[in-house]
Amino acid sequence: MKKIFMMMSILFASTLFAGGDIAPVEAPAIVAPDASGFYLGTGYSYTTADASVGIISADDNLNTLALIAGYKVNEYIAVEGRYSMSNTGNMFSDFDTNYDTWAVYAKPMYPVTEELDVYALVGYAKSDFIDNDGGFSYGAGASYEVLENVEFFVDYTVLADNTIAVVTGNDVDMKISAWTAGVNYKF
Repeated sequence: MKKIFMMMSILFASTLFAGGDIAPVEAPAIVAPDASGFYLGTGYSYTTADASVGIISADDNLNTLALIAGYKVNEYIAVEGRYSMSNTGNMFSDFDTNYDTWAVYAKPMYPVTEELDVYALVGYAKSDFIDNDGGFSYGAGASYEVLENVEFFVDYTVLADNTIAVVTGNDVDMKISAWTAGVNYKF
């Protein structure tokens, strides 16, 4: 009897201490960093302008400064505006080397890693280089985040690739392209 009483006491005591509500363990929520936001940047562009009228052609290589402002909607798309200016004063140039170009782009991106993005640029550009009326502009590049809000980028853009009618009656085939390397700061 003593043994049965002892067993009953142990069973009863264990139910008193083991009871209560048991809440399920929840994993902590993983919050992805916000990829959206404004950014500003600057860069150096090596710009090439090629023009031809019939069998006559000329080209010019320019050093330009690029100013960039954009908004990253999410990790896959941004909208970007660029302004480039040159004042090289090259006496061996075939063209007037003082010029400005502005462009507006949709910028689809693909994040290869957390730090590395590859992207395309698709939009409109206008240059005052030989009275370019502006038109379709495109390019591609990559950016690498070196600090939390700072990224370096390199890209190639075709700013103009069209035919311009001039007063003399001869059409000028014009192509302006640029290799740009720079830095963006994300706010």
